Amino acid sequence: HDWEDAVSKFSDDSVVVIGGAEIYRQAMELDLIKELFLTEVQCSVEGDAHFQVPFGDAWVKECLAKVAADEKNEYAHIIYRYLRASS
Repeated sequence: HDWEDAVSKFSDDSVVVIGGAEIYRQAMELDLIKELFLTEVQCSVEGDAHFQVPFGDAWVKECLAKVAADEKNEYAHIIYRYLRASS
């Protein structure tokens, strides 16, 4: 399957992309992502896949929530919303 085929099956322009890292990379490279929700968990883990956060003038970053570690959340985390800046 390809991205064009997958996206064409939806009548509106709201498609949720749920990765892995390679899926996210492809969607970003094809300029399909207009809005991105990202949760930054405040801990260090071992792994071999990384998502490159979009920085620079192409994106507007908004902090939606800062959540402290507590009985419901083992780790503190920050939720961000990135919007592609209009050109």
